[in-house]
Amino acid sequence: MSGAYARPRSGVLVGVDGSEPSMAALRWGAETAVLHETDLTIVAVVAGTAGAEVADARTALLAESQRIAAKTAAELGGKLEITTELTRGDPADVLLNRARTSCVLALGPRGLGEFSSGLQTSVTSRIAEVCPTALVIVSRWPVPPTGAADLTARGPVVVGVDGSAAGTPAVATAFDEASVRGVPLVAVYASRDAAFHDPSGHDPNGHHPSGPDTDRGPGAGQGSGTAGPETTGHEILENAIDEYRVRHPEVKVITEVTVDRPVRRLVEASETAQLLVVGSRGRGGFTGMRLGSVSTALLHASACPLMIVRDH
Repeated sequence: MSGAYARPRSGVLVGVDGSEPSMAALRWGAETAVLHETDLTIVAVVAGTAGAEVADARTALLAESQRIAAKTAAELGGKLEITTELTRGDPADVLLNRARTSCVLALGPRGLGEFSSGLQTSVTSRIAEVCPTALVIVSRWPVPPTGAADLTARGPVVVGVDGSAAGTPAVATAFDEASVRGVPLVAVYASRDAAFHDPSGHDPNGHHPSGPDTDRGPGAGQGSGTAGPETTGHEILENAIDEYRVRHPEVKVITEVTVDRPVRRLVEASETAQLLVVGSRGRGGFTGMRLGSVSTALLHASACPLMIVRDH
């Protein structure tokens, strides 16, 4: 695999604090580890000033978390190697250090902390700014009405595309996720600049199922990830996904080019998706930039799990 799950990193890392969102992140992490045939590590952090009663509560939380993760894996019919870790220190520092060797770090939107929701939010934001691996923020994790682990009932994977080189790992990871889940991939290019939309006269807000017989227009398939002054939104999108569509012929791809603010359109798309994937910074970002404006806005706005994939 060429996205977040590319070696030498391995395993899914989940931080838990007993809150409902963190347990949703745990279930997401367990399912994802099974799907990618990798291991799961569950971490609970005790703040440096916390007493023994907090440490005891975190120990009990880890035992319960391990039980939930094993049950989640069993519902998928898979096996899962689970490791639990109780660590004392600053939650953000602990998880950032541990994430260096993991494929993915999954958290609830309020992070890990024993105090106010405001502090918890700041922990998540700190991690998002400099996370060395793919970060997934899970506010809720849906269960199909039947109670069965039917991943196809949860909607597609959606990826935000802007044609930048920094966004390439996000596209690669989104294809991997759609493949293992057996669901379509919706690739969205949204811009408020009408000059980047197809001047041919057809509706720029249309949805276009992609396949071997689809007319992809001039410039498609070059895979350069670079948009020239005459490049349309359709060409930007097709150039960004073409290589990975060839690698994953099993994935049905739906492309969407729309005149809209990227954040607004991606939030709307997240309402019917099971995973939204974006890069850490877009075309307006610069090398060394911690987190782009779109990724930052989506942190607490996405209606489904949000995966932010860094360009390394």
